[in-house]
Amino acid sequence: MFAWLPNSKVQLRLMAKPNDIEKYYGNNRASKAIYGAILLFVFIAGVAHTGGAEPLAMALKTFVAALTIIFAEVYSEFIGERIKNRGQLSKAERRGIVSDTGAIASVSFWPSLIFLVGATGLYSIKNAFIFALVYLLSVLLAFSYMAARMSGMSKPRALVVATVTLVIGGAVIALKSKFGH
Repeated sequence: MFAWLPNSKVQLRLMAKPNDIEKYYGNNRASKAIYGAILLFVFIAGVAHTGGAEPLAMALKTFVAALTIIFAEVYSEFIGERIKNRGQLSKAERRGIVSDTGAIASVSFWPSLIFLVGATGLYSIKNAFIFALVYLLSVLLAFSYMAARMSGMSKPRALVVATVTLVIGGAVIALKSKFGH
């Protein structure tokens, strides 16, 4: 997953190589990351307009929301696979479900950290909401593009799909800001 960069000093590149990313998210995991980001996005956008949230409480609520999304996904996948298989799941199938759900976790816990850092006073709760929503919009854009490319779309078409996703997410934020619930 990590590659050594050759130069006068040996350095560890802290970014995953493109092949590693595609290998991990190349099955249905990109869609799971999008799913987790959308659900967390809806949660944070729904809370954002209420104001008065404390950063530490919001960090905890966002963390619990992320855990809930992950556990709901694992549970629903287990149930779905049991129905499909008409019975028990093998160890490999159970591991696959948990591994696939890791894609949701890979994007869902970062907003909690954003609110937690906001609790230190580094930035306001309003800015924490903005940072969290921008992060989730970025996730939607990146994973929508990646999923579109991996599904065989050309780069321009994948960019259009990802941009439409971003515009829809931005519209949701605008509507929530304007009209609340």
